[in-house]
Amino acid sequence: MLRRKLFYFAAFLCAGGVIFYFFFISDKFEIKEVNITGFRAVNEEEVRNATNNILDEKKLGFAKARNHFLFSGESLGASVVELFPKIASVEIEKTTDILNISLEERKVLGVWCQGSDCFYFDKEGVIFEEAPRSFGSLMITVEDERDGEANMGSVVLGHEQVAFIKEARGLLSRNFPFSVHTFVITKKGEYEILTSEGWRVLLDKSAGVEYQLSNLKYVLDEAIADQRGELEYVDLRLGNRVYYKFRD
Repeated sequence: MLRRKLFYFAAFLCAGGVIFYFFFISDKFEIKEVNITGFRAVNEEEVRNATNNILDEKKLGFAKARNHFLFSGESLGASVVELFPKIASVEIEKTTDILNISLEERKVLGVWCQGSDCFYFDKEGVIFEEAPRSFGSLMITVEDERDGEANMGSVVLGHEQVAFIKEARGLLSRNFPFSVHTFVITKKGEYEILTSEGWRVLLDKSAGVEYQLSNLKYVLDEAIADQRGELEYVDLRLGNRVYYKFRD
């Protein structure tokens, strides 16, 4: 009786080992092919090599991440985005042995500068590639004077900041005879616009952009008129009370 129990127990262990090896250790259920689409600025081969390196990492100490039963598309996508800041998102489709990866690359919204370092940023406020320092009025340029170190792939502008900057630039370009040269975030976190004419607009970041710029237009039309070229700044931070200063 004891021998029979031992026999069945050994047979069970042996069968379990074979099944475990078949499903988790052998390459029978491994991803063998990686297809990538949607690449433009990023290098396809670099993304494929990085993906294969991630898939070759061990899971639970014994099986590769490319195993069909242990594979995590969410984990792989997050790793790829972290490795390649130019990639905004990754969509993954998988069969048993084929992995299809569709990339969405970040689109340039503007240039963000801190000190001598400049980077392209996208609509999410993420910096993802080094950029030339100046584009004039052709592209949104943000000069950030705040302290702190930014790393590639990090968020440097919040959603509200990006929306504020885009709205201000759009309204100025449509309604005024000058444009935005640089959008400045001061050390205190306040907003200023350096115009293409060389004078500044001081803004209240907590107030509506359209309201503030309507005040600017009124003052320029009614009070400053043809003296606009002599301005040093116009301060819109106090609601209907607008202050301005001419150059000495």
